[in-house]
Parts: sequence; structure tokens; C-alpha cells
Amino acid sequence: MRNGTQNSNLHPRSTRVGLGSFAPVRSLNSPHTFLLGCGLYTHQPAKIGQDMRRITATIVTTLTLLIGIGTAHAVQAPEPTHSPSTTRSEVIPKDRLEAQPTIVFRHGDISWLPQLAAEAGWPPRTIKKLSMIVLRESGGCPARKGGDIVDKNCNIIGHDGSNHSSDSGLLQINSVNYRLSRNKWAAVCLAEIACTQEPLLDALTNLRAGLVLFKIAGWDPWTPPPGGW
Repeated sequence: MRNGTQNSNLHPRSTRVGLGSFAPVRSLNSPHTFLLGCGLYTHQPAKIGQDMRRITATIVTTLTLLIGIGTAHAVQAPEPTHSPSTTRSEVIPKDRLEAQPTIVFRHGDISWLPQLAAEAGWPPRTIKKLSMIVLRESGGCPARKGGDIVDKNCNIIGHDGSNHSSDSGLLQINSVNYRLSRNKWAAVCLAEIACTQEPLLDALTNLRAGLVLFKIAGWDPWTPPPGGW
């Protein structure tokens, strides 16, 4: 108000607002035209307060949404309570394995042979004849060498004076089959079972060696030639 007259270029309610960029635009010849940011905004003086409340509510809502989205991104996914199921095979310690019964070898007793021969890989159909050969060759005494005399408990108590000392164990496998110095085609040695006599004095090893020969020549290695050995 100046000199009792109202300035027609300014409305009494057109005041500068701190939020945003409200400013009266005089050049548009309207007391009700304002600039908001970079846009042109025209409104009636009676609606300024209502418009300001709407703008404030919009800004508050937008800020709330932005804060909520930021918080949601900041929250990490919970750690799984358990790992995916997997198939795992357990290695059983030796002290948990059931102890195998010790074989007591006696001359003429081969009740243990079917099970041990099966472990060595002999087919069930061969067990009957295999048993006959074991009884004939060694009497079922695994540590017996060619010419050894044994007692009923398979203890070596003498020698018969023959020269078959390279014959070894249950099946009396001859050194021609395990010594490369005697035969470069010694099948038992080439099969990496035994290349000397000592390993063949073990019952299971001897049966495995015998199986190698059986697969090559059937029962021929234990078939006496005409006139005998």
C-alpha cells in the first residue's frame, strides 16, 4: 500500500515461498502467475495454501518411497539355515570293520576253501575241481613247497629229497610261471601278483595266481603228463 492506493501489479497474498522457486511473474500481466522450478504455474490466490499443502505432501511421499527402496536394497538375504543335501559316502575306519575269522590250516581240511576261492575270483562252477587239486598238490597247507613233509597242523617237519622246491603253496605253482629269469613270459609275474616264491606262500595270493593260469590254459597246468611228473 503506497499513498493510500493499492499497487495493481502485486496481490497481497503473492509472497515469496522458501520451498522451490516461486516468484511472481510480472511480465505475463497476471497477478496470479508464478514460476515453479522451470515450469510455469498459474493459480488463484485463494488456492495457494491448498496447492502448497498438496506439493508438500507429494514431496514427503516421494522421499518416503525413496528411503524405503534404499533400505530394502541394504537388507541382505538371510543365510540358509542348512546346506543343500548331498550324497556322501562314509569311509569306515579299520577299527570299525568286522574282524575276519583267522583260518586254521590243517592237512586235509579245506572247509575254508570255497569262501577264499570266491574272494580270489574263482567262479563257483570251478570250486569242486579246484578243491580236488588243492588236496592233491598241497593237502591244503599254504606254506608248503615242493618236497616238504608236513604234519596234521601243516607244520613242515621234513623234506622228501625231491628237486621240486620251486613249486609253491596251495596250488604248487612252479617258478616257470613267476620267475622272469626262467621265463620272460611268466604269467603270474606279468600279472603283477608275484615274481618271487615268498608271496605265493600266502593262501589268497596263491589262489589269485592260480586263477591267472586257469584263465590262460584251463586246468592244463595241473594235469600230469603221461607217466606223471
